Amino acid sequence: DWSASSSPWRLESLDGFFYGRGISDDKGPIIAAIFAAKKLQESGDLKRDIIFLFEGEEESGVGIEERGLCQVVRQNLGWFTSQGISDTGKKLDGRNTISPCAILISNNTWIDENRPCLNYGMRGVIDFEIVVRGPAMNLHAGVDGGPIHEPFEDLNAILFALSSEKEKVFAGGVQALTDPEKERYASVNLKTEEYGEAVGVEKLRYASSLDILCSRWSKPSISICSISSSNTSRARRRIPASCKARVSLHFVPNQDADEQKEKIVSFINDKFQMRNSGNRLEVRVNQVSNWWYADPNTPIFDLAFKSIERVWGIKPLFVREGGSYGGITPFLEKTLGAPALHIPLAQASDNAHLQNERIRIKNLLKGREVLEDLLMNL
Repeated sequence: DWSASSSPWRLESLDGFFYGRGISDDKGPIIAAIFAAKKLQESGDLKRDIIFLFEGEEESGVGIEERGLCQVVRQNLGWFTSQGISDTGKKLDGRNTISPCAILISNNTWIDENRPCLNYGMRGVIDFEIVVRGPAMNLHAGVDGGPIHEPFEDLNAILFALSSEKEKVFAGGVQALTDPEKERYASVNLKTEEYGEAVGVEKLRYASSLDILCSRWSKPSISICSISSSNTSRARRRIPASCKARVSLHFVPNQDADEQKEKIVSFINDKFQMRNSGNRLEVRVNQVSNWWYADPNTPIFDLAFKSIERVWGIKPLFVREGGSYGGITPFLEKTLGAPALHIPLAQASDNAHLQNERIRIKNLLKGREVLEDLLMNL
């Protein structure tokens, strides 16, 4: 479906934008950060050590512990710390160290096209598969349709239950919005009609901007991402022997990841048992990534706020993000003992890891300036 440029695998410049796979998430922001550090080093203004940590499997669908990042960081804490100082340093892995002063990440996008943002929260996610297996082979619907329990019937019933009962099942333990946070949501001033047009839908679930932002940022949601079956040719009048759905549950502060995972498995199994089906059910939890939530009233956010304001000439918005970033942010904060913040560089319409992914060249250049300013003032 790539149509904006000749190839997703070749960087191309068109009408003030760079187009290419991964250019906004996350190659462009990485390049901006590298050039910011390079310029400071060459000018003699680089006053702190900068450690770049690259991880390329966040979109793999594998959990953060399984894909190797955690082990590498834990086994090489010396990369990120200054050792041998006992008076003021924090202990990491049993050693006296000075931990990093900050963890800077640029993985998200602005809320719209014109207003820079600072991200202080992300939802967690649990990716899972529901597999229903029935007859030993695909069957002809005209010959065998009727007496057997068809796998798709069971799967559809489970998916309907997940969708229709999600608020009752998965809404417990949600952190309530404080008055200051409600003010931050209101300051976004989301235009609901423009948002609906941008995502290409005629009607949204909610009418108010507050409800829309809450449902995207600070409430759990269930998304049915794909459905497949053993009828791979999608032939008519064929009953598949098995079918599978891939589903994502995004959960929020202060919900417990293990508790949400148990609820998923228990809920699906209970609904399947109620059907008294002759088919077989399997629920596979593919990966769990935890949520992240920071206090924006801290020195690191204040510094970043001022850097963005100096470079762009406007005050940035404090926003949250519906995605999870693979659980990397809370892991790094906990392991390295340092505060994290996300500084988005891309605009809302840049199609991060989608077809026709792009980033405005102006955003890359200004983003580099923001990072330069922040690094100089850390």
